[in-house]
Amino acid sequence: MAKSTLFISLQFHYFGILGLILTFLVIMAILFTCIGIFVIYYKRAEFHKKNWKLSVSGIISECVFEEWNASSLSGFPAHLRSLFNKKHFRDFLINELVHTKKSLAGSSTDNLKNLYCGLQLQKDSYNKLQSKKWHIKAKGVEELGMMEQKQYCNEIIALANDENELVRNEAQCAVVSLYGFEGLSFFLKDITYPISCLQQIQLLYKLGGLQPSDWHPLQGWLQSANDSVVEFAVKLAALYNNYEVYDEVVTCLKNSSLQVKLTIIEYLKKAPREDAAEEIKQYYHYESKTFRISAIRALQYIGDEKHIPFIQYQLHDVDNDIRLQAAKSLLYLRPAVNSAAGYVQSDDAPQLEEMFPGITKEYAA
Repeated sequence: MAKSTLFISLQFHYFGILGLILTFLVIMAILFTCIGIFVIYYKRAEFHKKNWKLSVSGIISECVFEEWNASSLSGFPAHLRSLFNKKHFRDFLINELVHTKKSLAGSSTDNLKNLYCGLQLQKDSYNKLQSKKWHIKAKGVEELGMMEQKQYCNEIIALANDENELVRNEAQCAVVSLYGFEGLSFFLKDITYPISCLQQIQLLYKLGGLQPSDWHPLQGWLQSANDSVVEFAVKLAALYNNYEVYDEVVTCLKNSSLQVKLTIIEYLKKAPREDAAEEIKQYYHYESKTFRISAIRALQYIGDEKHIPFIQYQLHDVDNDIRLQAAKSLLYLRPAVNSAAGYVQSDDAPQLEEMFPGITKEYAA
């Protein structure tokens, strides 16, 4: 009886292990089959794209240099006309047009836009805005903005406050591309999500060379409840050397955001006001270490001899970084005050050299 039970148990384990092995082999076979199908599909897609690119690049080049009949497909080779109803080919053509337009300027871009509209490709881009996938939605916004499709402006503006960061970034850039500085008013007054530092740089880049016709909205942005909007508004004022909003900017030093305050310090460094240094000093003792270091650094550019005692006092701060920055600023100011040439003519020099060996040689010239 015991032998029979042992035999049945071994037989059960044997078939169990055999079943696991067979299951594993079947799974591996399915996996390798899927990989093989994917590789074949990918290679075929790349092969088609290479062929499409050779044909499409010639058409785009012709479109760039001369007027193109954008009202029909008559200028396309027969094999491309037959593919035009396929979504992959239309997406490929849109990508090529957008990529080409990014690298061009002037009247040649109008021809590309005419081709894009003549082939009704803007409808494909608009349909992407309805997608639930954020990357497809962002791609549609980029295409409409790059191809200057103002008729979809309301839909793009609605996405400027989208919950997905990349979607709203693309929408904000698209609105600025379409309307320039005035486009900022379409979303800055209502935006609830923060504008990242990178996004601020992108928006400032798109505004390069554009002169606003109305500065009134800037005052409203400086009073925004969104700290990143306030920060961006200060950067705009600094970029355009706008000192009409000086008082509003200084008021923002009361803001709780450290980044806003640091941005204001950079603005005040450029402001041609005699009281700029005093405004910074007013908040010095109530702020963080980072603010105080930035404030002392700013004084070396906008301060004068009357601020030297204040900076000297900071040499006795318990924080070594603040003391070091005070020493640097003092050594920048002393030569300017005393008209020194190549060295510091100051009673502070021995003390600074003792505190920070070598500093007078490094910063006094």
